[in-house]
Amino acid sequence: MLKLNLSAFIFFLYFNLSYAQDKPAPTVLKEALTTVKPATPTPPATPVAPTAAPAISPAVPEAGASQTSPVLEPSAAKYEEYQSICRTNDHDLVADYSEELKEKRIKLLKDKVINTEKNSIKIELRLAKEYLDQDKDAELKSLATDLKKRKLSKLDNEFLNALVAFSENNLISAITILSQLLVDNEANVEALKLLAEVYIADDNYFEASAAYEDLNKLTKNSYLLEFCQAIVLNSLNADGEKFCLQAATQYPNNPFPIIFIGISQRERGDLRRAILSFKKAVALKSTEMGHTCLAEAYFLKENYDLAIEQFKKSIELSQYSQRAVLGLAWAYLKKKNYTDSLATFKRACKMNSKTVIEIRKAFKELNLEKNPEDKNFIKLIEACGG
Repeated sequence: MLKLNLSAFIFFLYFNLSYAQDKPAPTVLKEALTTVKPATPTPPATPVAPTAAPAISPAVPEAGASQTSPVLEPSAAKYEEYQSICRTNDHDLVADYSEELKEKRIKLLKDKVINTEKNSIKIELRLAKEYLDQDKDAELKSLATDLKKRKLSKLDNEFLNALVAFSENNLISAITILSQLLVDNEANVEALKLLAEVYIADDNYFEASAAYEDLNKLTKNSYLLEFCQAIVLNSLNADGEKFCLQAATQYPNNPFPIIFIGISQRERGDLRRAILSFKKAVALKSTEMGHTCLAEAYFLKENYDLAIEQFKKSIELSQYSQRAVLGLAWAYLKKKNYTDSLATFKRACKMNSKTVIEIRKAFKELNLEKNPEDKNFIKLIEACGG
């Protein structure tokens, strides 16, 4: 566990946007400001959408669940994970590709359907998965309705049901469907891959790791990258670094194994090595995650100039990176650049009104210092709906 100074503790312990679920009314603002407490971490098995800074506890397998490798077995002891803003890849996914590239991917699959004389169902299911990856729920449901009118095998029908359930964020249903499907089709790579993705969305990194390990056995280690990520997310950092090194060797042009190596080092308190890994990753390829992780590490080292520089690069790559915008606002605050801090917090509020909780904490810090700038933050809190 990292030893943080008070400022870093305030920033990173409270930087989970999910803590803003119960937004106080303006009339009780003063009371709320004096009673802000960190929320209790949600266990991984709870079906909620991933957040920018999840509070992770290792998932404990249910009685009778298969344990494919000792390296995946979590500690029986529960503990709170270090509250980092940079543990998951939120902005370098298919949904973040350019519209032109996304349309090309869809057109390629549609052309394959047209040019396939027999058994186009498999390709159409791949198209359905592409719609899921691109967050095109309406298109997925339309295609699913069309496919349901045709004769589908039981396996294809259940896989389609799982895709629809996943698109509706009904994670428990998707897991149940896929688990039952795999009872008689344990070597079905597509179903196993989808199950692993659902487990990741459910923050159940133990089961996701087990699924990816099974996939590696079936595909001669084609899922080493996903395996390394799941193990690191499950807070098995030493093992995660080991497998991420294997993934980095297998995929030398991919920055993400190196990013997750850096995460494993950071979460064991080795900021020096973590910074080197993140710098290596962004030198290989600039990504929102790489620059945000590097910025966070600089913030923890209280090098706010470099943190600001890296947060800005993250935002240049992904203007919708809420975590980078909030990180930049806090870095400006630590530099006592209150004008830019206030403007950046305002930008964050426009992205998501729940970020008002961060503005409250910034106000509280200034108020405790008897800093006259706190009055401007009060005005922003009220404007943000806090």
